[in-house]
Formats: sequence, C-alpha cells, structure tokens
Amino acid sequence: MIKNYNNVPNDFQLYQNFPNPFNPTTRIKYEIPKVKTQNFASPQYNVKLIVYDVLGREVAVLLNKKQAAGNY
Repeated sequence: MIKNYNNVPNDFQLYQNFPNPFNPTTRIKYEIPKVKTQNFASPQYNVKLIVYDVLGREVAVLLNKKQAAGNY
C-alpha cells in the first residue's frame, strides 16, 4: 500500500527498508520534493522502484508510475 502524507519534502530521499530485507514483508519510504515551476503546478515524476539481488539481477519492479510531490 502506498500512502501520501501531507508534509512535502525539500529533496528526493530513499530510505532504508524496514524492518529488514529478510522478513517476508518490508516497507520502503521515499520522498519526492515540490518544485516551483512557471505555471505554479507541481510536476509529476516518473518513479520506478526496482529490487535487485546480490548479483545485480532484477528481481521485481515494485513501482513504475508518475507521482506528485509528497512522502510515500
């Protein structure tokens, strides 16, 4: 489930997943900043979260869509 929180960050951030990568479920927090534009509309960004194994092989694409500024 992806949740968008009200406070808008100032910078792009990708946090460590928790509780840890070896549990059956994990949470990944990330932030997309609000950027001022000439038309005052905050743009949407193409966000893609991919999981790789220790050998660098792609395991899963968790997210691949456009999202507005916020905390997810």
